[in-house]
Amino acid sequence: MNPEPVVAHFRPASDADVPALLALRHRTMDPHFQSVGLAYSEQDHLARIELRLDCAQLICRGEQLIGLLKLVKEGDVWDLIQLQLAPELQGRGFGTQLLQGILQEARLAGVAVQLSVFKSNPALHLYQRLGFIIHSATEHSYEMLWRPECKAAASSGQP
Repeated sequence: MNPEPVVAHFRPASDADVPALLALRHRTMDPHFQSVGLAYSEQDHLARIELRLDCAQLICRGEQLIGLLKLVKEGDVWDLIQLQLAPELQGRGFGTQLLQGILQEARLAGVAVQLSVFKSNPALHLYQRLGFIIHSATEHSYEMLWRPECKAAASSGQP
């Protein structure tokens, strides 16, 4: 039996959303920090939330915050800073749908997308399935890159 589809809407994040984003961050990220033995202070969490808050979109179901998308669409490489979904929504295909939409938009814009993911994060497999490749690594994480297919040259018959 397939899970019920997730119906959600987006709205820009504001400073007033920081407490709710902090609670979401603890729910979604603390298990990953613990799995790799990293201690992350409350200040570290807040700094990550405030990083490019101007690009943050809250993912809501009704009035309930169910996720965060922070995507910087600048230059030739867009930076997917954060994609967090409430644990009860993970593994239901919603993240795949969100990412496919982002990658379609990037493909049309002719830009690449980069992100960072903990090596132990199950989302790593999703990113690989969607065509992200590992281009560098740290002790605990991978830096990944997705590039659009070069369809324009192929469809024009030019090399």
